[in-house]
Amino acid sequence: MVESEARRRQVEEFNKAGEKTRFSGEKAVEAGRKGAPKSAEARRRQKAVRNAFKDIFKLDVPNDQLQALLEALGLDPSIYNAMLFSMTNAAVKGNVRAFEAVMKYAGEDKLREAEIKQIADAGKKNGGSGDVEKLIDAMNAGAAIDWADEKEEKKDE
Repeated sequence: MVESEARRRQVEEFNKAGEKTRFSGEKAVEAGRKGAPKSAEARRRQKAVRNAFKDIFKLDVPNDQLQALLEALGLDPSIYNAMLFSMTNAAVKGNVRAFEAVMKYAGEDKLREAEIKQIADAGKKNGGSGDVEKLIDAMNAGAAIDWADEKEEKKDE
């Protein structure tokens, strides 16, 4: 009984101390009035930056070689497509972060994780090591070969 009484007093003291830092109704309203215009201004700035990037992404690529390559692939030679192409190219060359970003933006990241885990688990059951890193490297190499084959097919057409 003594412990519960001590605990009750401790809780009361804590609540009293907290009252000093709590907003009253008037203080909360005043703080909201001050914060709302600043919040709106921040949202406007963020929107302006997003719109500026959208406009920049629509511009043509300043690099003639890259522009010709994008056009040869049937893509609009915009900065946006150049960035996507560059990220994909880096991923094919083994840049893991670029690979993860490309898969994420393509909506394949969750599917790919499940697929990799499933293959690794199957490999373990069949006596393999189940080393996911080696598996990812092998899958990336296979993807590079597949993409090279697709390029050859497009050249033949």
